[in-house]
Amino acid sequence: MDGVAFNWLHHHIESFRPLIAQMELLKSAVLFLEAQQQILFRDVPALTNLLFNATHRDGGMLTVVQELSGTRRLVAEASTGMAQSLYETIHVGAVQGRALFSKSRQKRSRQVEGIIEALNLVPLGNGEESMLALIEGGEQKVTITAGAVLRAVQRAAEIAKDCAEAALFITSENIANLEKWGKDTRNAVRFSIDRSRSKVTIVLEDRSRAALSNAWPQPPDLSVMQAIIAAGVQLDGLLSRSSGSDSRR
Repeated sequence: MDGVAFNWLHHHIESFRPLIAQMELLKSAVLFLEAQQQILFRDVPALTNLLFNATHRDGGMLTVVQELSGTRRLVAEASTGMAQSLYETIHVGAVQGRALFSKSRQKRSRQVEGIIEALNLVPLGNGEESMLALIEGGEQKVTITAGAVLRAVQRAAEIAKDCAEAALFITSENIANLEKWGKDTRNAVRFSIDRSRSKVTIVLEDRSRAALSNAWPQPPDLSVMQAIIAAGVQLDGLLSRSSGSDSRR
């Protein structure tokens, strides 16, 4: 593993330190996401749990029951020769922004702090200076640093995707689908949605409400992280096998 770790670090080492600035952007996005989650879980917990459960059924597809119009009912009866139900189930679309309803066991913001700590394992300096400083610490230090940095970048990419996915909750299409679903009489929690330039406010029948901001920060660019991860496939496999071997001891 030492040779694989060395080659991967040597090839990408000049990319790791600039990533710390990107991680600061990621932390800002994550703190915003966690603040929005706090609003939902605090102000409309029953609806938040309902939405969370909905994202795990039928691919997150929302359905509503609506009454058949007289004409459509007659057409259906004529085509089947049988009396038709007054109602039909309509698919209105899948829930977007699922990461908004999913909390991590450890807060994502704390995870980002750990990611920054891992990136700081790479010594300061240009590429050659940093590599020499690592090599002076011995082969084990090179391997440990490579493993920690790769896992950190992998997790950073996952969190960045969570932030981007959560922001889809406030898209016009998703809000329109939720408005239809919120009026379905089958729902244990019914609600309406008011949208302004700055906020999306969910209002329940009991008048409790949650106001979410429209001003979601832009998550960091994933392209550099994805390139580093893609180049670390061999190292990732070695780390996974090593971890599996250690767990069996």
